[in-house]
Amino acid sequence: MNSYWLIVSTCLLSTLGLALILYHYLKQHREHQKDAGAELADEELPVMFNSSLNSILENCENCKIVNTAPLTDMEHFFFQRFGSELFLGTHNLAVAGICNFSPSVVKDISVEKMIEICNKSVKILQYRHPMLTAVPVIKDDNKSLIQQEFAKLWKRKLEDETREDIVRRVWEDFFILLPNTLEFKFVENVPVNIKIDETCDVNLEKVTSDKELCQYRVKHELKHNFTYKNNSLHPLWTLSLTPSPFTKGKFILSLAFFHGIMDANAIKQVMTDFSVLMDYFLSEKKDPSAKKEIEKIEANIEAHQWLTPIPISPIEALLKNASLSQPSHSSTGAPADNPRLLTSVTNFFEFLKFLYTTASHNGLRPKVFFPVKKDFPEPCTCDILVRRLGSAETAVIEKMCHEKQITVTSFVHAVCTLAWTLCFGTVEEHSQDYSFTNSITVDLRPCLLPPLKIDSSSVTRNYASSVFGAISFALDKNKSQDSAVLEEIIWKISEDTKKALDRKYFYSTALYQFMGKVMSFIHSTFDMSRKPSHQMVFSNLGKLEPICGKNVTVELSVGGYSSCGSQCGVSNIFYTNSITHELEFAICYLNALSKEDVEKYMDKFIELFQLTCKEYEKKKNEASQTSQ
Repeated sequence: MNSYWLIVSTCLLSTLGLALILYHYLKQHREHQKDAGAELADEELPVMFNSSLNSILENCENCKIVNTAPLTDMEHFFFQRFGSELFLGTHNLAVAGICNFSPSVVKDISVEKMIEICNKSVKILQYRHPMLTAVPVIKDDNKSLIQQEFAKLWKRKLEDETREDIVRRVWEDFFILLPNTLEFKFVENVPVNIKIDETCDVNLEKVTSDKELCQYRVKHELKHNFTYKNNSLHPLWTLSLTPSPFTKGKFILSLAFFHGIMDANAIKQVMTDFSVLMDYFLSEKKDPSAKKEIEKIEANIEAHQWLTPIPISPIEALLKNASLSQPSHSSTGAPADNPRLLTSVTNFFEFLKFLYTTASHNGLRPKVFFPVKKDFPEPCTCDILVRRLGSAETAVIEKMCHEKQITVTSFVHAVCTLAWTLCFGTVEEHSQDYSFTNSITVDLRPCLLPPLKIDSSSVTRNYASSVFGAISFALDKNKSQDSAVLEEIIWKISEDTKKALDRKYFYSTALYQFMGKVMSFIHSTFDMSRKPSHQMVFSNLGKLEPICGKNVTVELSVGGYSSCGSQCGVSNIFYTNSITHELEFAICYLNALSKEDVEKYMDKFIELFQLTCKEYEKKKNEASQTSQ
């Protein structure tokens, strides 16, 4: 009997021992698999998205994380793009201006002095614009999940799949479908890429003026890639100064930002602030009120207390513009960009109606598209062409829009949409319907970025929203040259665009990525080679005012946007030059398109602008003669 229980107890103990050994083995296996997944992910993911950020910060002098904030829906959208060699793609915004220094400054200044002034100015800018210090990272809660998924897919990978293919799949599954995967870490003293070009590397045979040099610099910045693949830490923006080879004492100032941290209007604000601060540091006699505040901020920076909630207003003190110091009363944080779609039955009905309109407009066989090169370049890069509409035509356009209570943005959208159709649409003998659902950038909040307060859980930041403008119109071949018919179509599209922009709260952000996924599915299901023309992009930068100081005057010249919305579309960036009073267009396009086709499109929309102005003047004269 005793031997029986001895055998039973021995078996039980052996089983328990084997179970413990198996448990330990499985635990070690899981840990190994988890570590392997983390290792693989860290090898392929940029430093900001892997687990090595903290270790890199330890090796950077005085760099530390001082705050965290979730990404808004719109900001998250820009981190969903994934290119083959370009991890974040070239989803950049850039602006360039001509810096005129006073003779006394030019005579005494050196490259070393300029770098010192730039660094001082940037430190103040980082206090005023916290997004300049933002580094996007994967949330801690999601890291292990992503790493395990990476390891699982790597274990089951196909023979021809590379590590990058697996990363792409993980990225698309988690980062596109899970909008709360990322967050911003705000890093004190994050290294900034300030570049002073002592020599201009442009071919002077092709560039003959400072304005053309600005265009060249913007084109160069649009191709810049924020990869983070070299285990380096830097913010998602760059600054460069290039001496003009044409005019002594002039520099080209250019700023480039990844679109995930700034919009075009915010960039204008940053450039304004930077120019004014640079003027301040170059001044021998400094404004007393500005000097007091800036010295206080510099003391906080030296004491590593740069997020102390002190009101900052050196810009107002220098520009005498009190409006800049007014705080933003807009919503803040991640929930602010969520459209209020489901708060009422009416809003939900409006949302469903728009989804139906958008789907019916896009269809399955678009009639309008840009011809794409047969040898599609991978990866694509962006190019830019600039056109200007004379001051006389610009004045007439502003007058027409004012009388009809139509925004210039709506009018430009109408003209460019019709120009695209006339250039690349299949216009038949009978009346034919054309539909577009273009992306139009509109401002949802004031262009002001107050300082980040240390006790805040989120960041107040200005951001424009990409809004869908769903429009349709009919055109037949027999009337495609009729001025009156074309003018009527332009104003119809303008009215429809205005209605779309008026309902922007329903149609923003979340819808953008939702419709992108829907259209991507339709295109792949029905074997459509490239996205259709519904992805044209429009952005109005407003008036580019010169920034005037005692030592520095900056004339903003060119703006650009490197994402064209689709691989066969264009970005239409337009603005009014306050000096020449001309309406200027920076047309950004991918090198998958032919330059001749883009020029054809530009010629057509300039022709339509002039046609509309002539028709307006003609009707005014006829009305005047009738009244007499």
